[in-house]
Amino acid sequence: MAIGDRSLPTHFGPFELLARLGRGGMGQVFLARRRAIAGAESLCVIKTLRADLNVQLALELQAA
Repeated sequence: MAIGDRSLPTHFGPFELLARLGRGGMGQVFLARRRAIAGAESLCVIKTLRADLNVQLALELQAA
């Protein structure tokens, strides 16, 4: 699904989100681009977790 879909964000921090690659029970995966000050570009993949999983993970890490 392309980022042109208004239900999706266009940026995530310094990254421009180009497309959603997948979505599942744990979160979403996006293809993104980061532009450096010198003009260089790099493509990367960003995985986001559902908010409730972030809280659960933090609690599990504290308990470890």
